[in-house]
Amino acid sequence: MQALYRTRIPRSLTVLLALLAGLGLAMGFAPWGLWPLTITGAGLLTWLVAGSTPRAGFVVGMLAGCALYGTTIWWVGAQAGPVVWVLVVVMAVWVGLLGAVSSLITRLPGWCFLVPLSWGAIEYGAGQIPFGGFPWLRLGHTTIDQPLAGWLPLVGTPGATWLVAMAGCCCLAAIVQRRRLVPLISVIGVFAIGGGMLLFPADRGGEDVSVGMVQGNAQLGLHGGYIAATGATPHHLSETIFLLADARAHGRNLDMIVWAENSTDTDPMLNPTTRAQVSAAVELARVPLDLGAITAGPEPRTRQTTTLIWVPGKGIVDRYHKRNLAPFGEFVPYRDVLEPLFPEVKRAGYQSIPGTDPGVVTVPTHTDPDLRVGTVICYELAYDQTVYDTVTNGAEVLVAQSTTHNFSGTIEPQQQMNMNRVRSAELGREFIASTLNGYSGLIDAKGGLHESTREYTAAHRIYTVPKRNNITLAVYLAPILGPTQVLGCLLATGFGFRSARIACRTGSLERTPTNSDEQEKQ
Repeated sequence: MQALYRTRIPRSLTVLLALLAGLGLAMGFAPWGLWPLTITGAGLLTWLVAGSTPRAGFVVGMLAGCALYGTTIWWVGAQAGPVVWVLVVVMAVWVGLLGAVSSLITRLPGWCFLVPLSWGAIEYGAGQIPFGGFPWLRLGHTTIDQPLAGWLPLVGTPGATWLVAMAGCCCLAAIVQRRRLVPLISVIGVFAIGGGMLLFPADRGGEDVSVGMVQGNAQLGLHGGYIAATGATPHHLSETIFLLADARAHGRNLDMIVWAENSTDTDPMLNPTTRAQVSAAVELARVPLDLGAITAGPEPRTRQTTTLIWVPGKGIVDRYHKRNLAPFGEFVPYRDVLEPLFPEVKRAGYQSIPGTDPGVVTVPTHTDPDLRVGTVICYELAYDQTVYDTVTNGAEVLVAQSTTHNFSGTIEPQQQMNMNRVRSAELGREFIASTLNGYSGLIDAKGGLHESTREYTAAHRIYTVPKRNNITLAVYLAPILGPTQVLGCLLATGFGFRSARIACRTGSLERTPTNSDEQEKQ
């Protein structure tokens, strides 16, 4: 397979196509789910930077990145105000870097398998920098409703990202280059294998656990900011009463109940009203309550987002503090600088302090005094290792607790549910998703959503899930793939740079070759 070059086109057309590439990439994410456009966008962006200078590739990538992130993460502005556009530009820089390195990698034979390494590399970097990382949008997240979803339990999100980018690059190669057989077979092969793996049913699992899920519908909507003190807990208490009436009317026994993140928006250990309301719910239910709470932090004027296990007659028996915090939602980076410039960031409230331990808690039920429940809180769904730590530390049942009320009416709740579905497929485990007012539901081990709720509604559900102890290959392989893709990208970029230098010395870059030129040489 020869190197990739493109014909010269007007600069204005390049700008337009770069923006279209970014929009195409965005369309594969929720709520749109038009995943063929993401594959097309990856291929178009690769073609636009092919054979150009790294500087030109960076500019094209930045344009595409601004279109991608401006279309998909504008909802951060509901909490952060205009500073969201700073975040958009910062994240677009990563796509700019992708364009720069891809401009060099496309000079190598086999580029359609090497350029996808740069996608994995920038996603790995974006998951670390800035502000502790913002890995919210990854190409692998667009695979859940297509045949490539079959690969998720094997290669995880990092591997799925490579597959999406590879499909885009191979489709491009099949269109613009003469040697089409290898790219075509590669695309058809990965889709056929992925689709085939989806046909295998999940195993039955172990003993069933009956979980009551409560969505309290405590929200103020877009631009509403955080709800007033003790505003969430009464909603959850009243809906829990409906849940218990429903369970008893139908003769269903519960093992535990789950409330969403921030279902107590004040510390129930310090606020007597909140404590009384939670205690009332627990004593009425007579089963443990897994609730999301805002708790006082270890330092003055700080807070933590916490999962508390509240047991009848005993009170709190276990807890987990959220490890990955959302920038501008739970903490404000460079607050002393940004707050005077953007007063809206005050809506984030006190700075949150992250926890350090894996998200696994013990829930003593009537049938199992040592039931291990894995807890992933909202934004943590974006972090591979945080999610994987639940199953490697013995979780038998998985719960995702979220608060989406600050982003009601935006596309964020749908993006989050989509990500939750990806995680279920990746782990081969059911997830019980509980939100304050967004989209709650049961996600099966293949990523399918069942008995979901609607936004802006109070609701409850009773879900039966099996205990599981399986650990998929993705849990072990995906953490290795990220650094491996970074290393592969650096090596490919180095070889691409060397190829460009040799071409300059021989004078072959006096004009940019076209694909037709390449074909004439053969």
